[in-house]
Amino acid sequence: RERAMLSRNLHKMLKLSDSSEKMLLFVFSFCALSHVTSCLWCMIGKFNSNPTQGWVFTYQYQDSEIWELYLAGLYWTVTTITTVGYGDISPQTALERIYGMVIMIFGVLSYSFAISYLSGFISKMDKAEEEMISKMEILDKLDMDYELGTHLYMRIKQAIKFANHQDPNRGHAEFISKLPFKMRMELSNIIHQRIVKKFPFFKYKSPEFIAFICPFLKKKKI
Repeated sequence: RERAMLSRNLHKMLKLSDSSEKMLLFVFSFCALSHVTSCLWCMIGKFNSNPTQGWVFTYQYQDSEIWELYLAGLYWTVTTITTVGYGDISPQTALERIYGMVIMIFGVLSYSFAISYLSGFISKMDKAEEEMISKMEILDKLDMDYELGTHLYMRIKQAIKFANHQDPNRGHAEFISKLPFKMRMELSNIIHQRIVKKFPFFKYKSPEFIAFICPFLKKKKI
């Protein structure tokens, strides 16, 4: 529930698309988890039962500043989670090895999830790009067949690009149309409640009538 609220607030404040919002949340989650993992790694190495054991003493970080120790811990965390593992900082005690194995397993799972998510994200971007390219090809064909003129051609081209990147209701109609009838009526009335309150014409109309008519209404700049 808290994650859903955070996602909703980010969407309202930054006006991000769903894909960008998920990408931002993924980056934020990765940074937060890396920070926590690094702090725990530093604590395990620093507060060892034997001060001459552990990675902090082995790699001579026992007298380092806190930020330098944290940077070394973050470096180990990132190289481990991303499965790079240079080996220049490695576990020295049994507890550090156990912790390292847990982070390795977590890293593999995170890496797999990241690859899967990024593939879907890029695929979705490619689909939108392909749709715009298809529209541009139709426009080019119309221009060749009917000689639209430079001014009209450029206006239509700009309109296509703007609609492709800025339309906030893209896909809403298709989504709503697949819902059960009663749920479709309820959702449509909620979406268009501002129009209903603004225009007296809709005051005594049935929910079915409002749900049918309102999707055809569009804003018009005067």
